[in-house]
Amino acid sequence: MAFTEMLSPAGATDGAIGIMIIIFILVFLLIFVPIYVYSALALSKIAKRLKYSKPWLAWIPIANMWLFPAMAKMHWWPVLVFLIATLAYLIFSLIIVFLSTTLPFLGLSIFFASFVYTAMSILYAVYFTIWLYKICMFRHKPGWLAIIPGAIVVASEISTILLGALIGAPLSLLATIWLLVLIGILAWSKE
Repeated sequence: MAFTEMLSPAGATDGAIGIMIIIFILVFLLIFVPIYVYSALALSKIAKRLKYSKPWLAWIPIANMWLFPAMAKMHWWPVLVFLIATLAYLIFSLIIVFLSTTLPFLGLSIFFASFVYTAMSILYAVYFTIWLYKICMFRHKPGWLAIIPGAIVVASEISTILLGALIGAPLSLLATIWLLVLIGILAWSKE
């Protein structure tokens, strides 16, 4: 593309989209892939230490969500409820995005869908905290280590509703960092 074409509005848009795609790929490769590998290694190690028969589930996306209730020796149905709620929210949001221009009253529907999804997220966070607590107990670690990320996630969801994503997003990041540290402790610390 010639420099003069980049100065035109269409050329500038094409260049910006290309740069955004490159940045997205770099962020994905430099941040998300190492976090995924670390998480899978840690979950696999925790599963082996708890003598779970299928530690390889840690490497399969979405299937690794079933590892937590299995290691905690509890029911798995909250994972299914959360996945169904997430899928329904995504489908509902896509429908609303495509139909909102022709049917403006659907804007209220997205608020309802967001509320249901947030309620399911909070429910899942509570169960996830219970599972982590039990895993901590099985690994002879203090249970409060598991309660902190769950409390942060619930606070994040509530603050997102009340105050917006600018407050909720940093709390979610804090909960993720705490969870990564916690699964490292559970995986590689001595008994």
